[in-house]
Amino acid sequence: MKTDGILFIATLLVILASCSEKMEPNPEIPEITGLTEDVYFEQVGQTKTMGLVEHYDRLLKEATENNADDTDYLNYIQEQLDSAKLFQQECFEQSGANSSGDGPSGNNRALGYQYTTIRYKSIGYDGREVILSALVVWPFNTLIADPDANNVIIGCHCTIGSNKERPTNFGDDDYSIQTDVGMMACCAKTYGPGAAYENLVIIPDYQGFGATHGDVHPYLSQTLTARQVLDGVRAGIAFYQMSHKLEKNWKSLSLGYSQGGSVAMAVHRYIEKNNLESEFNFAGSVCGNGPYDPLATLKRYVDDDKVWMPVSAAMMMYSMCETSHRLKGKHTIDKFLTQKFIDSGVIELIKAKEIDTDKMQQKLLDYSMKFDTSNTDSLGMWHADTDGYFHPYRKDITNVKWKSGYIKTAYARTLDLLTNDCYMYFLHGDIYRIDANKRAPIVQLEKALNDNVLWKNWTPEHPIFLYHTEEDEVVVVENFRNCLKAWEGSDMVKGAIYKGRTHTHVNYGKVFFMRTCSEGIKAIFNNKAHEYDFERIKTGTW
Repeated sequence: MKTDGILFIATLLVILASCSEKMEPNPEIPEITGLTEDVYFEQVGQTKTMGLVEHYDRLLKEATENNADDTDYLNYIQEQLDSAKLFQQECFEQSGANSSGDGPSGNNRALGYQYTTIRYKSIGYDGREVILSALVVWPFNTLIADPDANNVIIGCHCTIGSNKERPTNFGDDDYSIQTDVGMMACCAKTYGPGAAYENLVIIPDYQGFGATHGDVHPYLSQTLTARQVLDGVRAGIAFYQMSHKLEKNWKSLSLGYSQGGSVAMAVHRYIEKNNLESEFNFAGSVCGNGPYDPLATLKRYVDDDKVWMPVSAAMMMYSMCETSHRLKGKHTIDKFLTQKFIDSGVIELIKAKEIDTDKMQQKLLDYSMKFDTSNTDSLGMWHADTDGYFHPYRKDITNVKWKSGYIKTAYARTLDLLTNDCYMYFLHGDIYRIDANKRAPIVQLEKALNDNVLWKNWTPEHPIFLYHTEEDEVVVVENFRNCLKAWEGSDMVKGAIYKGRTHTHVNYGKVFFMRTCSEGIKAIFNNKAHEYDFERIKTGTW
């Protein structure tokens, strides 16, 4: 009996030890909460200056070259340029300063903004410490008084394909000032009636770009990216306060369009879920056309059997396979993407980070035109013909460039991109019968996408302004609608469908930054979010 008792106790201890091990956190799932305790930053670039007039002058010249047919857009930039010149002249007169220019084309740099690059600590998708980079922009004025920033804008950049497009490359000669980064940088220096004061703007590079360009970019890993961005904002504020002050009652908000829109919302969510409101004096967020619900986005692609930007779909799948704890090291991308899509070289283009997404789309189009339309094993790109029906591109179509002519409406069939099992599962759900071994990775993909749906298990406690467009062909409107449905009745949430004469996701981004978001920023920073009239723009045409 004594021996049996000892054996029983030993067995019990083994069972308890086993249970204890099962209750420990899964080491494959990095805990993403709080912020990095060690606020480290290092300036790695020179401090540069951009004049306010210089900014809009460059913007107009670049827009005229690339958007000559978009007269509304050009006229609006001209209005901004004229206003900037008038404001600058008023400052000269007030200060008694000489108005001779010291910048390119006579654009005086005494009034504008300054910017530089810093590096800072955060965590990566493997849970380890990583050094990331960020662009820091602040107001500059030598005419009257070098201003301190009144508020902080947490800038979240859109999807990029090449490392050259990273925010910290802003200001280089070959960097487009028409980008969302250029638009957000200009938020450092505001002017005119009801302006949102002077802003410190911090725009981090996402992991996979800038200081970490050798890493995989965790595309649409919402919580992780929000944490990394906020570590950058904390470091950016610390850097700025070495030589400047933030006004006593400063506030912050997150801002972004497209992927930047979802990151801006993710930042909002992360701040509230981690009780960081007081540290960042958080006031709210302004989000445009963001993929807040990547699962709904994929299902819409499947329902329509159309993907207007195949590169983004490949980015999403590749990122989930390489960075999600549910898929990394367990399931490969060929479980989800067809071999003919992989053979197009799209994954290698994403990995290389040498060209932007438009050029990647062009390469997919060029690749599709190598095949006869009768070849069902080839990747097809389709376009709207003059009769309104969609037809595959043919070899005899020449001089076709992405975003010109019919290519504006080019798409790939979802069945050409996703494996049949993956397509059918997301089309029919659990009722689709499939071999268990084939089903397992698809279920894990579904869970990985669901992990990054932002409207679930959260209702905003600070004002959030959502803008979207019915016609968005890349980030479908379900992203917007699902948020409004989940938060119905919340007085913190305001959303508007806005219309325009343009019909592409990228061009709507210009509308967002040039006309729409500035009103939302002013309303939130001026404590007038509840007074903001969204009904006014719901049916308006920009």
